[in-house]
Amino acid sequence: MTIADLLDPVYITVAPKTFVLKLCIGLITGLVAHNFAKINHSNNKGYVFKWVLISSICGLTFNVIFDPIVGYFYKLYILGQPQELASILAKLSAVTTFINAVVSVILVSLIYNSIISPLKKSGFLLIENKEDN
Repeated sequence: MTIADLLDPVYITVAPKTFVLKLCIGLITGLVAHNFAKINHSNNKGYVFKWVLISSICGLTFNVIFDPIVGYFYKLYILGQPQELASILAKLSAVTTFINAVVSVILVSLIYNSIISPLKKSGFLLIENKEDN
């Protein structure tokens, strides 16, 4: 991908919606994992794996629901696309977003749990061992 590709009107028109939705995914996932489950306070790998899985499911479930809905209204009212086209694109988005979410939950859970130990040892994560869930 080149700079010219990034300046393509297609990327510019979908960027605001994408930024907002991805911010919400991150906030939801982080709140569940760190504020609710407090995974940084635990050395129990099973507990951390469970909550990484749950938090990623929460964040990506939000995306599966809201990406097609927000996309529909964004395309209809902001981009001015016809209602039928916006509806068809929302349905396609729902399917692709769901498939993406399933793959992402699996990969995120495996990758995070694979790299958490090196991150702890290197000092990139603030770990407080207040409880051993």
